[in-house]
Order: sequence, then C-alpha cells, then structure tokens
Amino acid sequence: MVPTYTQNQFTSLQNLIESGVAPIRNKVGGHGQGQVPLDVDDGLTRYALNLTGTNIIFLIEQSGIKSN
Repeated sequence: MVPTYTQNQFTSLQNLIESGVAPIRNKVGGHGQGQVPLDVDDGLTRYALNLTGTNIIFLIEQSGIKSN
C-alpha cells in the first residue's frame, strides 16, 4: 500500500495513529475525566480531529479505493 521509499514515513504515521489521538482521548476525553468532566482546550480538540482526518484520508487514498 505504501512505496518502500516512504516506509519510514509510514512507520511514523503508524506511531502517530497509535499514540497521537488515543492518549488525548484517554487522558482528557471520556476515559480520563473521572468524576468531574474536564474542559478540553479547543486547540487540542482541533489537533486531534485534524490528525484523525488526515490519517483517514491518507490511508483511503493509498488503498486505491475510488470515490464517486
């Protein structure tokens, strides 16, 4: 799915997917809030959403799935 010359980049992408958004959600989102809900910074929320969207778009484009 990914050219060999971009393998380092893909490995970094995998690390970002695994360690980028999940810890944010787990620490300040649903799992990490505890008894008192936390007020999550808008910038952090925007970062997590953009990171997720970028990764989804990249993986779909690399997979060869065609959109209509």
